[in-house]
Amino acid sequence: MGLMGFEMNFPVPPRSFAFKVDFPSGFVDQTGHDRDLEAREMLAWSRWQLGWLDEARVACLANPIDVTVELGPAAATGDDLVMVAIPYHADDRLVIVVERRRPVGYDRPETVSGIVSGVPYQYTDHPLPAEGIMVYLVRADRYSRELPLLLSTDPGDGEVDEQPIMPPGSTWWLGERGSPGGQYRIEVVSSAPATDTIRVTFRP
Repeated sequence: MGLMGFEMNFPVPPRSFAFKVDFPSGFVDQTGHDRDLEAREMLAWSRWQLGWLDEARVACLANPIDVTVELGPAAATGDDLVMVAIPYHADDRLVIVVERRRPVGYDRPETVSGIVSGVPYQYTDHPLPAEGIMVYLVRADRYSRELPLLLSTDPGDGEVDEQPIMPPGSTWWLGERGSPGGQYRIEVVSSAPATDTIRVTFRP
């Protein structure tokens, strides 16, 4: 998940991402399942670090009491917002990042053709394991080899037990009300072909 030296591995439901192998001769027509997928598109945070994102496409929410945002994928062209960055009050080294992942750019499905024993075939590779909103925390004081990214489904031990891409209706929480850093809530409100709508709420 992501280029620039970032590797974030997480499990996906077994046999959930199928590719169909079509032999036009009709000799074989079967469905296989990828065991390992690799989302190839660069993270929005990396694009911002490199200066590839116009500032107008990034929203920095320093105090998001209750903010609704529509996000498009960072790999798509256009003027949509593609990243939300939220400074974490409990630790000034941490930034909460929200972005939308869709099968565009290098995450777009790719059809591969070939010939086996004189029989033509083709199958479609699906790099992105899920579609929706991804939330992660960035340790701004660490280099890539020092695990600077913490996926939303990582409890803090470097192990990820659930896939971190959130569909509509999902909610992610960080912190507790009344604690020094307060409580953050990110809800995926709805999904449309062009953008996903999220709601960011902060309570001290």
